[in-house]
Amino acid sequence: MTLLTIATTQMPCTWDLQHNLDQAEQLVREAAAKGAKVTRAHLEILKNATDADGRKLQVHTVSSPLNPRPSKFSKNNPDFAAGYINYFVINGAVIAPEFGDRAADARVFSLLSELYPDREVVQLNIDAISAGGGGIHCVTRHQPMA
Repeated sequence: MTLLTIATTQMPCTWDLQHNLDQAEQLVREAAAKGAKVTRAHLEILKNATDADGRKLQVHTVSSPLNPRPSKFSKNNPDFAAGYINYFVINGAVIAPEFGDRAADARVFSLLSELYPDREVVQLNIDAISAGGGGIHCVTRHQPMA
């Protein structure tokens, strides 16, 4: 048997980009110090793993868009975060990003539609959010006080 340590995390996002980056870096360093890492070999282990009831895990990978649309938000911006995993599941829907890469956007739409068959998948242009390194989940977590 191969022992594999991986880490997943959920962290609160703020409007302070540097704080978010520092917090994410700290979480990654802490997980790595405890042995967490994911490589292609680890991905294969996960794909062949089972849960406590002996059921095979369903592992899905999502690549970033290779050809995101050029925009004023992404131009010369190293913080631009063009990634699909920061989506938001809400009653009856999944709100996901789209980046103007038709092939990549379509693959994510198809995968999310398959994974959430009872929800409508809606993709939105989030270039302005991604410009600060964030995603849909980051900006939907906080509710203003009434």
